[in-house]
Amino acid sequence: MSRELSTKDWLLSRRRDPRLERVTGNLIVLVAALLACWAIYLGSSLPPDPLTQHWSLTADIGLDNYSVTWVGLDCIEVLGLAACGLLFRRASPSARTVALLTIPVFCLDAWFDIMTSVSKADLITALVMAALGELPAALILSWVAWKALPFHQGSVTDDPATSVIAEKLHK
Repeated sequence: MSRELSTKDWLLSRRRDPRLERVTGNLIVLVAALLACWAIYLGSSLPPDPLTQHWSLTADIGLDNYSVTWVGLDCIEVLGLAACGLLFRRASPSARTVALLTIPVFCLDAWFDIMTSVSKADLITALVMAALGELPAALILSWVAWKALPFHQGSVTDDPATSVIAEKLHK
């Protein structure tokens, strides 16, 4: 009888599999890199905001508050995803905390995209992005936080070397 978990079993259980943890962490980092590309595109394509406050710091350095706000929010998402992926890959207990802190950022992004839509087309775009991007990202981060809970509890895999290390840490 094989002691290896299938990918499906691993996804739905709290059992650990270092190989799948590394793959999952790498995928999260890849998504962070793609989101970074999106933030760069967004920063270069957003139209200037007609309500820019000319006395603000961003206006003094030639930037638009509106663009800086949205790109800044996306950069926070990129940093959260990248940190979460790298920490999850290393089975760090901090992966759970970072995932839990990044979830509200994605929810806020969806909320503000929807609430700041100025046309029906913008609203439809915001709803689609929320439904296909930001809210699924928040759900995946919730799953990551759930999967990372054993990192806190010192749960072990079926790997004897890992079991020995975990036992020594808990003594």
